[in-house]
Amino acid sequence: MPGGLARRTVQPAMRCAAGANRIFKGARWGAVILACSLVALPAPGAEPEPASGPEPDEKGLKDLTLEELLQIPVYAPTKLAEPAQTATGSVTLITRSMMDSFGWLTLNDVLYALPGFHPSADFERQTVGARGLYEPWGNNRLLLLFDGVVHNDPVTGTAYTWEPTPLFLAESLEVVRGPGASLYGSNAMNGMVAIHSVSAGEQPSVRGTIRAGTAGRRIYELLGASRTPLASVVLGFSWDEQQGEERLSYDLSGRRDGNGDLRKFPTREARSSSFFLGKLEGRGPLQGFGLQLHNQTWDYQSRLGYILFAPDGPDSFEESRQIVTASYRTPAAGADWQQEYVLRVQRHNYLWNVRLVPGDMFASLPGGITEGVAYHLDEVFGRAQLSYGGKGWGRVVGGPEYSLLLYGGDQAHFLNVDLAGTPVDDFPPQLPGPVPVGPFLEGMQGQPLHRLGVFAEWVSAELLGERLSFTAGARYDTRFFQYLDVFSPERPVRFLSFQQLSPRLTALVTPIPSLTVRGTMGWAFRDPAADELFASNSLLAVGGAGRLRPESSTTYELGLAWQATRALRAQATGFLLQFRDQIGYSSESVTLNLYSRSTAGVEGELLVGTGLGPLGRLNGFASDSWTVLLDETVSDPAFTSQGDRLTWAPNHTAKAGLSYSYSRFNVALQAIYQGPVSRKDSDMIDPENLALRGAVVGAWLSADATAGIEITPEVMLRARCSNLFDSQGQLVKIQDAPFDYPIPGRQLWVGLELRM
Repeated sequence: MPGGLARRTVQPAMRCAAGANRIFKGARWGAVILACSLVALPAPGAEPEPASGPEPDEKGLKDLTLEELLQIPVYAPTKLAEPAQTATGSVTLITRSMMDSFGWLTLNDVLYALPGFHPSADFERQTVGARGLYEPWGNNRLLLLFDGVVHNDPVTGTAYTWEPTPLFLAESLEVVRGPGASLYGSNAMNGMVAIHSVSAGEQPSVRGTIRAGTAGRRIYELLGASRTPLASVVLGFSWDEQQGEERLSYDLSGRRDGNGDLRKFPTREARSSSFFLGKLEGRGPLQGFGLQLHNQTWDYQSRLGYILFAPDGPDSFEESRQIVTASYRTPAAGADWQQEYVLRVQRHNYLWNVRLVPGDMFASLPGGITEGVAYHLDEVFGRAQLSYGGKGWGRVVGGPEYSLLLYGGDQAHFLNVDLAGTPVDDFPPQLPGPVPVGPFLEGMQGQPLHRLGVFAEWVSAELLGERLSFTAGARYDTRFFQYLDVFSPERPVRFLSFQQLSPRLTALVTPIPSLTVRGTMGWAFRDPAADELFASNSLLAVGGAGRLRPESSTTYELGLAWQATRALRAQATGFLLQFRDQIGYSSESVTLNLYSRSTAGVEGELLVGTGLGPLGRLNGFASDSWTVLLDETVSDPAFTSQGDRLTWAPNHTAKAGLSYSYSRFNVALQAIYQGPVSRKDSDMIDPENLALRGAVVGAWLSADATAGIEITPEVMLRARCSNLFDSQGQLVKIQDAPFDYPIPGRQLWVGLELRM
């Protein structure tokens, strides 16, 4: 097999780490199941104690009316409790009941159903675009919070919104559209997703789910919760695997068959992920203290190759994260003055064996090109926060944050080409076998990256007879470090820093009790991630330390919300977004500031929730979003600036969902419409590519159906069919290529849920 020598030499150097990872995956199954079973049992002789904090409503979130649901407090927009109905930002509250009813398993499932967001795709993963912005592979312009603590990846800034972050641990979600940098700093540009995880109730509980479906989908979930006199304990574990769909696709290699036509290749979509959560919440004398352990692992294939040359042999990507969070929060939820202290440590491990160039592509590279790399980064994060929740002059929250990112080099890094040699066919010349190369992030090896942020936000008291209130906040961030300039012949050590002030101002007007008007101005930013700055000694990517500018944006919003009846709410948000210096990879895998873009649009939404007496219960949503391009400036010469049309993102999306419950039955329907997506002129130069995929990515409509039956109070049978009519929709592949990314075809899963 071409490239076999490269793989045989690279793989032994990394086999020990891979084997240990597989052993850990298998061994923890028994341990987790046993631990969950044990924690679900009450301590011998122990009597139930009062809960530390308010208990959930006895009838449960699933039975609340829409009006009651909108009175539930949300925290993500201001870090202070405020009713969802009059929240400072464009926030949507998602309950456990909604996730179950619609069969949502990932954050992507939720985000795709909300106004303002749309599906994007890049390489092997589906990402989340927002408000006229295409989102590439990094998916790093969303902020992910887990119980109030940032959980974005330390290397790329990514918010993992697909399978590596399952929803089975979530009791509820808050999704905020628009910037949140005034409180949270970098990455909170297009929105924020806040996960509120399950806590133990008065009685021990165990919840388990087994799902099986098409495309080799298998999901196993187990969650146990219990209380002791000193702590509430939650242990959870999930495993999600799928083989993916069998498809044939063109790639970018230009390889042809015997008739001279472009060849198609089978896509590689197999992937799996696991998530373990251990959560302790103090009780009694330990009330207010918390400790969490997260262990995430995921492995995947590259679909069509990392540089979109379909591999001629195996390639594999294995990653994992271990996160430990210790915290203290003032135990009394209603106290005027509250303190919070958070310390989080995380490690991200990479083990990649990448087939970059197949052996049958160039006569000059008969063995193809394979690169193998294994490394990890460590991050330490701390936050001290003080808030005042009195009513006299308003409420305020503020504090400092600090993080430290460390990289000590690679455990292994091999290539079978000479990076210093004269290129042949645009690639380095081939070597007889793989050789060690320098560290993947050499520029920051032994040079820690520091980040310091200071934030404060004030929410005024209600003025003019409770008709007017203001929110004003700002955050100052600085990231600073020394680095080795590996791209300079002298290889000097340089100093680099990024600074950003991110203010936000909101006015909330309630002229009549049923109508709310909100105006917001907000600034946000994202400084270049570690891999974007320092990738080197590699064909995977080339970093841009010293030449990359941070991304920044300014957003203006005007929102209206009308509570027509207790069961019906209509709301709309108009926005103007000025996004500057989006960072991405060029066609040569070099990180660049690609373009700046200004968009404007309107997002309308209708929410319904009502009981029907003896006929059951009805809940639903419908939204319509329109976006137009106002201006665009392109920095990468490979792309053309298209001031005449919005490109790479849809002008129009519409979503709707309806859930009906009666007795022990529940059925839900959901539909997503995405309008046409235009290409840039630079995406349509090759006439062959243009003939294969057209000048515009066509509109598509996808519908999902979910049904469940409660067999007993402890057992639930649920099934979901996504893309019910097998729509052949496409997601745009930017640049000049012969293919786009197909949306997932019709898929079905059936699940059995057990609650005790």
